[in-house]
Amino acid sequence: MKLISVQNRHEVFELQFVRIWFGFLLAVFIFLLVIGSDSVLGYVGLAILAGSGAFFFRTIRWSVVDEALDCGDSLVFRKGSTTYEVPLSEISVIDHPFENFKGLITVKTRRPIQSRRSFTFRGAPVTSSFNASPVVGELQHRIENPTNG
Repeated sequence: MKLISVQNRHEVFELQFVRIWFGFLLAVFIFLLVIGSDSVLGYVGLAILAGSGAFFFRTIRWSVVDEALDCGDSLVFRKGSTTYEVPLSEISVIDHPFENFKGLITVKTRRPIQSRRSFTFRGAPVTSSFNASPVVGELQHRIENPTNG
């Protein structure tokens, strides 16, 4: 088993930022209620900010697995106390969730594995967030050429 993920060095900052983001939106919402605002635009704007924030935080924080391991013919992902084993033959795509940030790697499966179709992990450290981790190329090669390894 080879560890192919890294710990999140900015975990405390990300948690604080999520709290600040939603705390600010809650404070603005309460302020609008207290002053008796009937501005639909204000409430819609808050809903859009809350929805986009939830999508963003889900992508970069909440759906990221704690650990990813390469076990030869399968990958093992751990999230909390749950372990997911994904055979290489079941992987359809290995990619990055954001084109301009290569620190996160997403593995998508052909069918659900314990009700999940994708697993995102932080790839091995690279020199820049814009450079792809060597893990991506290696796994893509192994998926495309299963007999050649």
